[in-house]
Amino acid sequence: MITLNAWWDMLMAGQRMWMSAGEVIWRRSMLMATGALTPTEATRMVTEKASAFATGTMAAGSAVMRNRPAAEIVAAGMRPVARAAAANTGRLRRAEKRRKR
Repeated sequence: MITLNAWWDMLMAGQRMWMSAGEVIWRRSMLMATGALTPTEATRMVTEKASAFATGTMAAGSAVMRNRPAAEIVAAGMRPVARAAAANTGRLRRAEKRRKR
């Protein structure tokens, strides 16, 4: 039986992911609005999602095949997307600091 802690951990991981994703959307919107969005960043906006979701789908499928509890399946599927969003947030923050120098 899965514990309440596993669900709580999964929900908190999801919240962190959505917060990172929201910041990435905001930062990229500002880049678009100011004309500072590079072709590389524009391409990244599209390709990174497909890669992260494909990796997450495979991880969730693997968890299903191992007969893991539902919260672990969801967490496994979210993990690659959360990593990508967090990495983007950090990268975009650093890029903004370099632009301001």
